[in-house]
Amino acid sequence: LKNSLLWVVIDQAGSYELPQGQLSLTYDAGALPPEWPDGGREALVSAEELLFPLHCRPWAPGDFLYPLGMKGKRKKVQDILTDSKIDRFAKDRALVLENGDGRIIWLIGYRLDERFKLNKDNEQPFWRITYSGIS
Repeated sequence: LKNSLLWVVIDQAGSYELPQGQLSLTYDAGALPPEWPDGGREALVSAEELLFPLHCRPWAPGDFLYPLGMKGKRKKVQDILTDSKIDRFAKDRALVLENGDGRIIWLIGYRLDERFKLNKDNEQPFWRITYSGIS
């Protein structure tokens, strides 16, 4: 299952078909939303941190991110999936969204990386990334 055919290159706003769903990117320079997403089905990402092209791909052993709420501590994608108590089939289907510089932005459907979060204190351009599909 983990092969290059599952890699999706994202180079602009729009909707992208994934093996188990769809990923949509929308650029927004307006006001921050009143409801803040939890990083499951939707993520708000600082526009200044995003470097295109992004890559949506299956996670690989050794992949890691700095999950929101973990005070800057690094955690392996594999450990996040294990801690989420999902079955191994769902674990095999898990995807990451990777920045143009190779850093993982989002373990799609699970956790956003702290380094890409929006600062709630000031209005700034951001990307709204939504995922619809099975996790």
